[in-house]
Amino acid sequence: MTKTPPLQSLSARYATLLAQETDAIIFVDENVAVLDANSAAGELFAGAAAPEIVGTPLEDLVRHVFASNLEIIQQMELQGRVFRVKIAPVNDAAFAAALILLRDVSELQRLGRARRDLVANISHDLRTPIAGIQLVAETLKNGALTNKKVARTLLERILDEVEALEQINQELMDLSLIESGRMPLKLVRCNLTKQVNKAIKRLKSQAQRKGLFLKVDLPPKVRVLADKGMLARVLTNLIHNAIKFTETGGITVQTKPVDDPDMVCLAVADTGVGLSAEAQQRVFERFYKIDAARTRDEFEREKHTGTGLGLAIARHIIEAHGGKIWLESTPGHGTTFFFTLPRDEILRGESADNEIDDD
Repeated sequence: MTKTPPLQSLSARYATLLAQETDAIIFVDENVAVLDANSAAGELFAGAAAPEIVGTPLEDLVRHVFASNLEIIQQMELQGRVFRVKIAPVNDAAFAAALILLRDVSELQRLGRARRDLVANISHDLRTPIAGIQLVAETLKNGALTNKKVARTLLERILDEVEALEQINQELMDLSLIESGRMPLKLVRCNLTKQVNKAIKRLKSQAQRKGLFLKVDLPPKVRVLADKGMLARVLTNLIHNAIKFTETGGITVQTKPVDDPDMVCLAVADTGVGLSAEAQQRVFERFYKIDAARTRDEFEREKHTGTGLGLAIARHIIEAHGGKIWLESTPGHGTTFFFTLPRDEILRGESADNEIDDD
């Protein structure tokens, strides 16, 4: 048999493909020796100009293609990544060769798992409040309406479940905006103290039902530059979480000193059970859920379900403002979340008559 020709002797169509394709491409002869490969293939195989196929999972597939003269498409792991592998015979009368195309699908697989996890999480998280509302509605329908005390308790339970549904809906909308890059910030001069008080007012009834205090220890005017809608979501998430994971005591919101004079630091502290070392490392990850075992009983565990998106979204919002968000926690002694926002330089020295956050 004549000597295997170099790549230059292949048709112009294959040469162009090799030069332009961003996926890894390798040409091999019937002895599984590499004729040539593009740069992507070289990078995949430790930067080698001519990757070695013999001894890898590709060898058996290549030999099968030569034996059967049929194309193979398969998925396999190489170099710690997942690839869609296509191996096809090259029909050339002068010599026997095969083309190997390797497309990295690791990220697609990760996104697919994330999508499946999201659907599973949302399905589970919706099931809990919907089942709760259905159960309470049936109880009311079957005669509980005649007992005002029982009816009031059941109606409060419905409100709890509706709030859970509302939170899930908002977090999904926020995630959609973040993923699409359509979450622009409209920075305005605002009074952080007023924004905190609004969030406290919205969540006051939840704290009261658990017998918790909500304390705001802030000066009357803490001036920052922020998107008020986004800031409200961060405050609501942090205070709501503090209420969920606190059984006795309460939540305090206050400012803290920070090294950067151009930033304001806000702290949301609770007297809950605190976070484990693992949770402290992962709590800002998307879809990460704090262990429900931290709660007292099965009823409380059901109430503490969520998408696992709230804190990840809060981090995105704060970082988009140029700030930082972090936490300090000791198991059994509560958790404090901190975040910073840019100070409103424009309003420094102006009179209270120039307050612009009156809504």
